[in-house]
Amino acid sequence: MGSNSQGRRAPDNPGDLLSEDHSEIKLVPAADREWWSRLNDTAKARFAARHRKKWTDEETRRLIEADPDDEDYYALGAETGRGPGALRARRSQMIHLLRDEYGYLEKAHAYFDDPKLNHKWADIGQVYRVLEELGYFKLAVHEQFERARHLRQPSESWRGDNSFAVEREQRVHAEAVKARLREARASRGRGRDDG
Repeated sequence: MGSNSQGRRAPDNPGDLLSEDHSEIKLVPAADREWWSRLNDTAKARFAARHRKKWTDEETRRLIEADPDDEDYYALGAETGRGPGALRARRSQMIHLLRDEYGYLEKAHAYFDDPKLNHKWADIGQVYRVLEELGYFKLAVHEQFERARHLRQPSESWRGDNSFAVEREQRVHAEAVKARLREARASRGRGRDDG
């Protein structure tokens, strides 16, 4: 019968249990424990003050009227309390509506026809309504296209500060922990019934 490096004797048969380990417990220095504990931390993000709050018509109007030659998403985000990625997403809706791309006009009209059924297009409907109030659809097409541009951004492929992805990861992690707790509670309940 052999022994392993941790002081336990290897079992005689593969199905046997390991013998008890009576060797001295080795403490890991606190600095090493702290380093290892940080490995599992999820990314942290600072969310804008109005994150996940309903957009007002005034906020939407401010974004629509922002000058793409002079303003950027970060500065406007600081001013409005919105994340730069959220501003970019909403500005994209404006651009798609003015350029009549990806069926956005149809989505806006569908929302107005039946808001309950087409609630997922409420944001597009709000942007459409504010554009209409501001008279953007009455402008000549070349003027609409001139205004249908993104604000300044760090690069052409930039899509925001990634806070949405961090939030999604945190939500998925929390749901996984809840699911594991439910499983543990259910298996503990089954163990009592079986015993």
